[in-house]
Amino acid sequence: MKSRMKKSLCLLGAVMIGAAIVFSGCGSSAGGGNGSAAAEKASPESEVTAVVDGFFTTMQSGELSKLTDYCSQEVLDNQELAGLAEAESFDEMFYESFGLEDMGLSEDDISDEAKASVTNMANTIVRELIGSYTISDVSVNGDTATVDGTVTYGYNTDFDIDIDGINDEVMSDIPEDQMSEYADVYMNEGEAAMMAKIMNDLMPTLLDRYTEALLESEGETDQIQATVTKTDGKWLITEMNLISASETGDSE
Repeated sequence: MKSRMKKSLCLLGAVMIGAAIVFSGCGSSAGGGNGSAAAEKASPESEVTAVVDGFFTTMQSGELSKLTDYCSQEVLDNQELAGLAEAESFDEMFYESFGLEDMGLSEDDISDEAKASVTNMANTIVRELIGSYTISDVSVNGDTATVDGTVTYGYNTDFDIDIDGINDEVMSDIPEDQMSEYADVYMNEGEAAMMAKIMNDLMPTLLDRYTEALLESEGETDQIQATVTKTDGKWLITEMNLISASETGDSE
């Protein structure tokens, strides 16, 4: 029984970490903002700064649907962020990757609490991606501006979570009566029913633990190089490059 449970937990962990890598990888290449772009008319430098500032504060708020207020759709498409503007995108990716059909299950077998834990993890990954940022230089030439700065991630985007270790700890905390419940479900209803119960019971705890481990990792700092263009009287980021320390020779 425990071997079956451990196998299912390892599968859950592997899928979640893989999905998180895809999710955070997409997010780390772009940003958007929602904070200070509504400032009064000022110098072009101030307007451009407000756009880039908003670019990152929107990432920090998790309101990805507002990214197009500060950057072009082409930027989102190029950075593969378009599909992440809605939480449902992550949910769909998770359930597809998890292989519910292979286990004889469907989304209807997943409890509301378990579904909420998937969405909560996705939202946290996005909100915490940008730990802090700086804007060090803004240069405006007509309707085109260049912006330099830095961004420090809220966690290590190349994280390596101890999935097996977390799974073992969670399993060791399962009470004997709960283990007996799983055995009864397996004997009376079959493996698919047991897998559904395990998933619904343990998914919220596992995802919380994975997220906690992720947020405890230390994020790196990249340089920002952005191009901001004024079209029809509105400044928008039309290109955003994030350059790692290893590429600039600043790594220790």
